Amino acid sequence: MKCPKCENLMVVERFTDHQQSGKFSFMGWRCISCGLILDPQILLNRSQNKPEGISKPARKIMAGVKD
Repeated sequence: MKCPKCENLMVVERFTDHQQSGKFSFMGWRCISCGLILDPQILLNRSQNKPEGISKPARKIMAGVKD
C-alpha cells in the first residue's frame, strides 16, 4: 500500500488508546516515512466532506483493515 501523502510504504498496525487503560484499540495503516495514519473511520469522515464520496484508494485501504 502506498501512502496518499508521500507515496512511501504504509504498514498495517494496531493502535491502542493507553488513556483508556488500553481497552480501546483499532487496526489502521501507518506510513513508515511521514507517519500518516489512516483507518476506516478517518477515511469515512474525510469522504463525507467530499462531493465525490470515498475515493478508490480509500476503498482499498478500508477493505484491507480488519478489526
